[in-house]
Amino acid sequence: MMDLLKDCSVQPRKMRISMSTADPDLSEGLTLAIQKELGNQFDVSIVEHSGVGQLLSYVESSPVDLFILVLNNLMFADTTMFRETRGWRSLEVVSRLRETYGKPVIALAGSWPGEGTSAEEEAKQAGASFFFWLPYNKRQFIDAVEQCLRQVTSRSSS
Repeated sequence: MMDLLKDCSVQPRKMRISMSTADPDLSEGLTLAIQKELGNQFDVSIVEHSGVGQLLSYVESSPVDLFILVLNNLMFADTTMFRETRGWRSLEVVSRLRETYGKPVIALAGSWPGEGTSAEEEAKQAGASFFFWLPYNKRQFIDAVEQCLRQVTSRSSS
C-alpha cells in the first residue's frame, strides 16, 4: 500500500535555471536561497555561466526555464557577439534571450550606466520580467523566481 502511495505522489517539476554572474559568492548566495526556499516546490537545477558566450552555447543545446543575469557583471570576453551593439551590451543579452527562448529573465545590477536613467524601466523594456538592485531583497527575489517558475509551468501544461 505504501508503494502505491509513493507512486501516486506528485513529484516536484524539474526546473532549469541558467545564472550568469562572474561573482562566485553572489552566485552561491542566490543558488542557496533558491534551493532552500523553493526546493520543496520545484526540483531546481541551476547552471552557472561566467561568460556570455558560455551561456549562449549552453542554451542552444539545453532547455532553460528561467534566466538570472547580473547585468553589470556579465563577461563578454568569450564571444564576439554584441561588439557592435549601440546600447549597453548587457541589455542586448536580455533582449536576445527573451526573444529567442521566450523564457522569463530576472535581471540584477549593482550599478547602471548613464545618468538619469530608470534601471528597472530599461531592463523591463529589454525583456526582463523582474529587476533588482544589489544587494537584493531576498524575499522579493525568491517571490519573483517562484512567480517565473510557476508561469513557465502553467504555460507548458496548457
